[in-house]
Amino acid sequence: MIRLMGEKDCVEVSRIHKEALEGDYLPTLGLNVLKTIYKGLLKDKESFGYVAEENGKVIGFVTGSENTKNLFKKVIKQEFTPLSYYTLLALIKKPCLIKNLIQTFQYNEKVKTDANAELISIAIKEEHRGKDLGKSLTKILINDFKKRNINKIKVTVNKSNIGANKFYQRIGFKHIETFKIYGKEMNLYTLGI
Repeated sequence: MIRLMGEKDCVEVSRIHKEALEGDYLPTLGLNVLKTIYKGLLKDKESFGYVAEENGKVIGFVTGSENTKNLFKKVIKQEFTPLSYYTLLALIKKPCLIKNLIQTFQYNEKVKTDANAELISIAIKEEHRGKDLGKSLTKILINDFKKRNINKIKVTVNKSNIGANKFYQRIGFKHIETFKIYGKEMNLYTLGI
């Protein structure tokens, strides 16, 4: 079953995100940072998410926003105190992450496309992959964007994540460019909807 994501899902969504996207930057900041970001995302009227459940347990999710640039600002404003606290704790443990934090604020400048809407994150528990769940979650997200009169979306994915790159290409996303952030090459894709 796939349903809208609610605030009560943020803990499990954060765990799935951390497991599935372990090598990415945000999971290095910890579960509390991820949970706070997802709570902030759900408070934004331009952003939304869906979860896939099996036997009452969340097994995957997808999130999107009509305008990622606005989303980052809104999440920081709405969740400033907990986000600052948890981020500071992570930076104390790993000061090398400061450089990545700065680059996070430069993300929208690095992504060169006319698409403002974005598939922000998608992850599925490992034991549930390969069953077209990612495709189903993405379809529901795309339908939601269509209802919001969005006609083009973007997504960025680590270039070294071959499976994710093939997934986006298979469902129709077109590669636009490769750019560098967090010391990694990232592929930017767009999809007309």
